[in-house]
Amino acid sequence: MSETPTWPAPGTPTDPTVPPPAPAKKSHKKRNIIFAVVGGLFIIGLASGGGSSGSGNSDNDPPSTGAKTGSGAGGVESNQAPRSSPAAADFELTKCSSSEAFGTVLPDVEVTITNHSSKRSNYSASVNLLDSSGNKVGEGFLASNNVEPGQSATESVAATASRDFSTCRIVSVNRYAS
Repeated sequence: MSETPTWPAPGTPTDPTVPPPAPAKKSHKKRNIIFAVVGGLFIIGLASGGGSSGSGNSDNDPPSTGAKTGSGAGGVESNQAPRSSPAAADFELTKCSSSEAFGTVLPDVEVTITNHSSKRSNYSASVNLLDSSGNKVGEGFLASNNVEPGQSATESVAATASRDFSTCRIVSVNRYAS
């Protein structure tokens, strides 16, 4: 003789009005840590200029051949943008100075962008800060959007420096039609 199955199955509630227990929530701790690490590495790579598709110079190239724009506060010299692309003519370093507060170097770098193209354009540039020996001691980045043809925009460079610098050098420039 065969056994008859018991109804309901063992372990199920007998009262149909009682909802089943909620499933346990998954912990996404490992996934979140991995995303944070990968995101951090990506941001560090962008900040250091890695993966740049701009038409600029490397950190070890000699200073650009553009005209000097004079000395900023503290005798800081400025070099013009590299002339390796048509967009380079749109960039001019207009301020390259520094101050110090609580033992920290505070770069004060500005670039004027003049749109010489026939279309409204977006711009970006990377700037290296060099000591008197030509060693890179800091870097910065700027972006300007929707600059109309024939118009100019002056942008502050978001820069950091590990110690005092004597020269600012635009090392890569990009121009995109908006």
